Amino acid sequence: MVFGKIGAVSFNPVDTSRTDLSEEFDKHGAMLGIYARAFIRSYTRAMADMEALPPGSRLSKREVECLRWAAIGKTDMEISMIISRSRATVRFHIHNASTKLNAVNRSQTVFKAAQLGYLSVS
Repeated sequence: MVFGKIGAVSFNPVDTSRTDLSEEFDKHGAMLGIYARAFIRSYTRAMADMEALPPGSRLSKREVECLRWAAIGKTDMEISMIISRSRATVRFHIHNASTKLNAVNRSQTVFKAAQLGYLSVS
């Protein structure tokens, strides 16, 4: 799967009292594996559009710059000294990036930015 995501598919019996499905798995396991991989592949494709940023909400150069420093563990204060801007400005840019990426905290913001290729190592 893309971006190091993990996918899982579970096949459960309709009869919840059945706990040993080894006979069914021996008989149909190969086909169930094919179905599972096809489902994950289709789901990944269907969700790809939802994970991409809408054209009007691309991250700005300053947002990316702040996130690159945050990704290597710099605090808002350290980033502000590095880029010669106030701590409030750094927080503003990181918050804007978080909103655009629909992230709930700084770590998730950095993670999502990396997933989308904003924090490439170049």
